[in-house]
Amino acid sequence: MNDKKLFWTLAASGALVAAGLGFGAWSQATSVEEAMARAAGLRTEVQAAEARLKKSRQVEDEVLVLRALSEEMKRVLPDEDDVNNLVRTLNQFSEDAKVRISGLKKKNTDAPNAKKKTVDFDRVAYTLTLEGDTFQLLSFLDLIEGHSRFMNVPVFRLQAARREEIEETGDAAHSITLDVETYAWEPKKGAKPVRIEGSEAREELLLGAIERRKQQISVDRPSWRGQRGRRDPFVDPRVPASVELESALSVQRQGELVTTLVAKVAEVAAKSQAWRAAENVIVEMTARADFEATLSLLEGEARVLEGDGSVVYIPARRRLQLEVLEPLAAMRAQLEGGAKQRGPTESQLKSLLSEMEAHAAAGRWQAAIDSHAAVAQRIEGLRADPLRGPLVQRMADLAWEARAVVDFDGLQLKIGAVVIIEGGTPVATVNGRSVSAGDSISDELVVHSITGEEVEFAFRGVVLARRL
Repeated sequence: MNDKKLFWTLAASGALVAAGLGFGAWSQATSVEEAMARAAGLRTEVQAAEARLKKSRQVEDEVLVLRALSEEMKRVLPDEDDVNNLVRTLNQFSEDAKVRISGLKKKNTDAPNAKKKTVDFDRVAYTLTLEGDTFQLLSFLDLIEGHSRFMNVPVFRLQAARREEIEETGDAAHSITLDVETYAWEPKKGAKPVRIEGSEAREELLLGAIERRKQQISVDRPSWRGQRGRRDPFVDPRVPASVELESALSVQRQGELVTTLVAKVAEVAAKSQAWRAAENVIVEMTARADFEATLSLLEGEARVLEGDGSVVYIPARRRLQLEVLEPLAAMRAQLEGGAKQRGPTESQLKSLLSEMEAHAAAGRWQAAIDSHAAVAQRIEGLRADPLRGPLVQRMADLAWEARAVVDFDGLQLKIGAVVIIEGGTPVATVNGRSVSAGDSISDELVVHSITGEEVEFAFRGVVLARRL
C-alpha cells in the first residue's frame, strides 16, 4: 500500500473514532440531563411529600387535642337532657333576678335548605319576654353569662317603662325581649375513631396546647356587683335620680330601705295568717299577741321613714305607699275589727278550761300552767262578766293548784319514822324533826295528817301527800 492510500485510511479511521467518541459524549450528556431532571422531579415530590407529612402530623395533633378536650366540651355544651332542663333553668334565673317571664317560646334554628349534619352539636334557642328594671335584667344576664353551660344572648330588645307607670306602681318595669341560645352536644353516630400511632406519647407533648384550649372554651364567672348607686338609664329623665338637695340618702339607699320594709311586711303578713288560722284558743291568743307586737314595731319604722322625708325618689316612694303603708293599714284594720268583742268567747273559754282539766287529770301540771299563762292577761278583765267570769275564775284556781303541785314536788322533804299508837296522836319525822298534824314545816307548809302509808301536807291551801 502506498503512502497516500495509508494516509487516507488512517484519516478515515480517525474520523470514525472521533465521531464515535463525539456521539458517546453527546449521549452521555443527554443521559446526565435526563438524570438531573429526574432528580429535580424527585426532589419536588419529596418536598411535597414532606409538606403533606407535616400537614398530616399537624392534623393528627389537632385531633389529639380535640379528643383530649371532648370531656370539657361535654361539660360546657349541654346534652339533650340538659337542653330539656333549660326552660327550668331560665325560670329559676328569673326568680333569682326577680324579673317576670311573661312569654317563653322555642325558636326554630334550622336554616333553609340545611345540609346533612357535619358537626357534633346542634344550636338550641328560646325567645323570652321579660318585665323588670335595668338592674334586674343585668342580674338575669349575669346568671346566664356565669352559668356552667355555654349560653349566648344574640338578640336583645327593650321597651322602656313610661313615667305614668312608674308613678302608679313604683316599679320601672321595662318590657324586654331577648333570645337565649346554647348548643347541644351530640357526637355523630357511626364514626369510628382513627388510631394515631404514638398518641399517648404525643399527648404528653401537647399538654400545654390542651390546657390553653381548655381555658379558651371554659366559662368564666365575672362578678356582678349590682346597682351600686346608679340610676336606671331607661327611666324617664324627668324622674328625679339625684336628690341631694331634698334627701341626704342616695337613690340606692332609699330603695334598700323600702325593700327592707317590704320584706318585714311579708313577715308580719305571715304572722297575721298564723293568727287567723289558729286551731284553738291558746294558739289563737298567742299568735294574735305576736302579730300585734310585730305589727306595732313595723308601723313605727314606717312612720319614721315616711315622716322624715328621706324617701323622695318616685319609684321608692310609690313602693313605700303601695307595698308598706297600705298593707300595714289593712292589717291594723283587720286586727281592730277582730277585737270588737273584747277577749275570747264563752265557747273558747270552755274549750280552754277543758284542755287545762285534761292536763291536770293526766298529771301534766306544767302544761296546765302554760295554757293559762298564754291567755291570762287577756281574760283577767272578764271576771265581772256574768257568763265568762266563773270560767275565768275556775281557770285561775286550776292554774293555782297546778302551780302548787309543781312547787310542792320541788320541796326537799325527808320523811323518816312514823309512829302510830292506838288512842294516841300519830307522829312522823320530817327533815329530822318530829311533827304531828297541825305543825308547821314552813310559812306555806303545814302537816295535815299522818297515816301508815303517807303524810299529807297543806301547801298554799292545797292538800298534797308524800308517800313513805
